[in-house]
Amino acid sequence: MRVAPIEVQVLEPLKKLKVIVEPNAYGISAEITLTGRTAPIEDDRLILADGPRTIIDTFRLVQHMDWEGRIEAFGEMIDLKGWRGTRDRSWGVRSIGIRDPQPYVPPRPLPLFWLGGPQIYDDYGVYFHAMDDEQGRVRSRMCVLHAADGSAPRRLDDVSFKLDYRSGTRLIAKADIRGRFAGRRRSAARIFPRGAGEYAGRRLQPSDLEPGHVPRRSCAVWPDVQHERAGSQ
Repeated sequence: MRVAPIEVQVLEPLKKLKVIVEPNAYGISAEITLTGRTAPIEDDRLILADGPRTIIDTFRLVQHMDWEGRIEAFGEMIDLKGWRGTRDRSWGVRSIGIRDPQPYVPPRPLPLFWLGGPQIYDDYGVYFHAMDDEQGRVRSRMCVLHAADGSAPRRLDDVSFKLDYRSGTRLIAKADIRGRFAGRRRSAARIFPRGAGEYAGRRLQPSDLEPGHVPRRSCAVWPDVQHERAGSQ
């Protein structure tokens, strides 16, 4: 598939992609190969309506990836060897593009809280999202652990989270995400990503973009997962 200077090649379905950006007037080009570290998951269907009007009706595929290749921008070249990332492929109805010309009666905003938190570690990946309405009522919750060995993703039930914000801002300083595996009574996973707001108030430095930099500033604790790998359960 190609649009103007950007081309996406599917080298191996749901496993390996290649993205090519040919040299162009914007001074940015790239050749990136993305290989799945984890199995892909299908996100829960997200539906948001205002009376008879559909605002959001979307599906999403999420997969943690290993990157290799290069990006060239404004005369500088970035080698992507050892980098990791997450791909997000979504489709459906959303509030972008040409909107419904009919006005809301009476006029009003449509408040929505959305929090997405993909995380990548050496042996596991985590995909978490939360969508609430203006009253704090849950519209969608999802948390999935992906093993890097390619095994099927494991979903957590009864997902909850607590956020600590930097004083006077909406920047997240720490998150506590909890859930349990099906059939378990107690919390099976607690995830503590740290450093989400560490870059507030300053520009990113080259050292911030080193491979693995963000995972090294984070911490994930999965007691039951560790015990199961050790064969104790």
